[in-house]
Amino acid sequence: MAGAIEACKDAREPLHLKRRLAWSISMPKKGQHVVPSGGKWSVRTAGAKRASGTFETQKEAIDNAREKAQRQGSELYIHGRDGRIRERHAPKG
Repeated sequence: MAGAIEACKDAREPLHLKRRLAWSISMPKKGQHVVPSGGKWSVRTAGAKRASGTFETQKEAIDNAREKAQRQGSELYIHGRDGRIRERHAPKG
């Protein structure tokens, strides 16, 4: 973390911004998972206990998860009805 803070070019930048930069560089982004859920489809952030949303169709869930993943710069995992990952989309950039 110290290396990331030192990498800030402007020494006058407030310390809280330097810490935020160091955190964002070092923390991996958690992927969004589209998973089956009792006849519907849920969107879950990796490691979360609860779904962030539940949808009638897989397409609706995928659209929602894709937006979140793009905003966060994280991966999107689409699971099939059997619960196994059938597609994985890496962030662009």
